[in-house]
Amino acid sequence: MTAGLPTSVLVRFAHASVQAVADRVGADVLHIKGVSVDPSANPGRPAGTDADVLVRPAHVRRLMRGLVDHDWLLWCDFDEGSLFEHAASLHHDSYGMLDVHQNFPGFHHDPARAFEALWQSRVARDIGGVTCPAPGLLGEHLLLLLHAARSPGKTLDVDNHWTRLSPAERDEVRLLADHLGAGVGLALAIGEEGRVRHSSELALWHLMRDNSDRLGEWRARWRNAHGVVPRVRLLVRATRVNRFDLGQRLGRPPTRADVRRDWWRRARAGGLSVLRMGRPQSRKSS
Repeated sequence: MTAGLPTSVLVRFAHASVQAVADRVGADVLHIKGVSVDPSANPGRPAGTDADVLVRPAHVRRLMRGLVDHDWLLWCDFDEGSLFEHAASLHHDSYGMLDVHQNFPGFHHDPARAFEALWQSRVARDIGGVTCPAPGLLGEHLLLLLHAARSPGKTLDVDNHWTRLSPAERDEVRLLADHLGAGVGLALAIGEEGRVRHSSELALWHLMRDNSDRLGEWRARWRNAHGVVPRVRLLVRATRVNRFDLGQRLGRPPTRADVRRDWWRRARAGGLSVLRMGRPQSRKSS
């Protein structure tokens, strides 16, 4: 029985559950953030309220099938989440929430290469009594800095994983970021936005960080979707309801009727936004 246990214990059980499923289905996963991070590199950081894993891209579907077969309920699939479609959210009645990352924002251009680089330097951590692979210290620094780049208020992560590092350690983080194409996210995290101001990714990072302009978000996605197939896929996505966000608002898993109602709400809101864009701006009288 897990009822009444502290959240920090349940999160560890969630990590252990995921690893047991991964071992059973033959999926490579790295346990990231929260309780999986080396405590000596993360002073003052609370454990968090959910579990996060990064899965080898080629193993995503086998892991997701295995999790659902072991009583994890899918709340939000990959294409319903962030601008980078990086994570799916699941819930377990005993262990709480889990985010399964098929890539990590900042590594999105070549997720398989990024995973392999982190996998090669992995370390073993005991989480919930189960041996779980986690990124090595250098990978942890970079992952948490990339997370800080899209999460306002994560100054503690920047302090722990950049400010406290020696110049040589910072150089190593920069080299890893450059090797994995994560330079834009790193620059944003450490206050060097001017260095990447001409990047086409910058608008996406700003929108994800600020979470304030939904129409601008879709415009930025359109500009960064190259080719007919990605743009058609994006148009289809624009009409979909994020079931996880809807469930958070409702306080329960949404029904099909809930999803239909929210689809119409989104469609109306999107139409009004487009109409407002087409209206000329009225001038204020002097």
